[in-house]
Amino acid sequence: MKRLLITDIDTPLGFELLSRFLHQGNKVIAVQSGKELGFKLPKTAAKPLEIIYWKKTSSLSTRNLIIKCKSICNSLDGALLLNLLPETDDSMEKLSISAIEQIVDRWIKGSLFFIKDFIDYFKKLNRGMLSVITCYTEKNKNKAELVSSLYVYFESLLETLIKEYKQQEINIHGFFTKQLKIETCSEYLVKNITEKCYKSGGRLFHF
Repeated sequence: MKRLLITDIDTPLGFELLSRFLHQGNKVIAVQSGKELGFKLPKTAAKPLEIIYWKKTSSLSTRNLIIKCKSICNSLDGALLLNLLPETDDSMEKLSISAIEQIVDRWIKGSLFFIKDFIDYFKKLNRGMLSVITCYTEKNKNKAELVSSLYVYFESLLETLIKEYKQQEINIHGFFTKQLKIETCSEYLVKNITEKCYKSGGRLFHF
């Protein structure tokens, strides 16, 4: 049994991950980024320890996640960040300024706030597991310059962090998926996170 935090439970993949980790008997703090819960909680005997709202564009909101985690369960064993890249085929010349600002706010700032703050959190505990799950469609990654650059950026960032913390008790992992069927994707993620991510010093997974 692990104590986990899972983000974006108000997305199909996040909801499925929440369901599977609860079914395993884990204690889960569930994080939603939408303001309203548009779904029913998983039909399992166990329920999340708590559901917390996270405003991705706010560094203060990310720090508040840490504070709430401490008050709910004292310490976490791991955190899962769903880094869902924007679904757009538009080239840079077709994107409006407001669309670019929204992409930067939601898919860059929010993820960076989360990664930095949770690495700091686990450093204070002298242990921990952070898995960043980056989802994209093959069409988007190949055709949209901005999405492609975000993919490359997060891949490079996580590779650097893995090397930096490999000798410490902080296991950082990056998962890069083409958004396969939700059940197939979640099954792969849960299996590898459960069996490998608490033991190894960090690695990248592509599937």
